[in-house]
Amino acid sequence: MGKYANNAATSKVIGQVRSAVVCGTEAKGTLVRCAQASLGRSLSVSNYSKYPEFAYCYIQFATAPIVSAFAVAKATGLFDCYRYSHITNPVVVEAYPEGFPEILLQNMKVAVPGFFLRGGKEYEDALDAQLSACYSGAIKPKAALENVSQEWDKITKRQGREGQIARWKELREFYPADFKKVAG
Repeated sequence: MGKYANNAATSKVIGQVRSAVVCGTEAKGTLVRCAQASLGRSLSVSNYSKYPEFAYCYIQFATAPIVSAFAVAKATGLFDCYRYSHITNPVVVEAYPEGFPEILLQNMKVAVPGFFLRGGKEYEDALDAQLSACYSGAIKPKAALENVSQEWDKITKRQGREGQIARWKELREFYPADFKKVAG
């Protein structure tokens, strides 16, 4: 949204949008901040490609620092900065509201990976359904959380509890240090 808000062709709020480090919460005397991980480019060449070398060369070109910086800076582009070199590239810095690239870098330092457990979408859908019911007033927050807990237990049982525990232990190694300090 930062690029749209800073682009004369798409915005009526230029100069009125600010960036901030993600909010946190205090747990066990530690301020814990967890930002959503910024997505980068993940490209591959199909086994069925008629010209795999050409496709590979295109990927190298598209993800090169200077080319990717121009793609990231494009107001209608879908990517925010995903390389350190984007943070300091003048073309990228100009595309965003003042201070955004530096704030994004600070947030990247407390970024958490996606929810990559088996059945992850099922967990998210169960939570979303209960939050929606709660937001609409159809259910009280405590009941919604109890329902989520029950659904997540069913999903975990179906996916295999021991495997899910092992996967979570792998994933949490990528979480910010303060999160790990509090969560164990």
